[in-house]
Amino acid sequence: MTRLFITATGTEVGKTLVTAALVHQLGAQGRSVTALKPVLSGFEPEGPSDAHEILAALGRQGKGPGHAAQGLDRISPWRFKAPLSPDIA
Repeated sequence: MTRLFITATGTEVGKTLVTAALVHQLGAQGRSVTALKPVLSGFEPEGPSDAHEILAALGRQGKGPGHAAQGLDRISPWRFKAPLSPDIA
């Protein structure tokens, strides 16, 4: 099993974009893929987020009560409303 760790020292530098692209591409190749964004800052439950983008790439957005929240809990268990840089979060 190959594992990749995507990291950067700042915000808005493309970590989620790269992660979602890798998830999509590897999934299209028939590989089993999962992704985590364990700490998510600047999170608004009602709005789009990095976690929602990753869930979409994984094909796990789903519909129905609780489905999205369950997916969020699995890939982003620690969510903060304040937009924090990685070293502060």
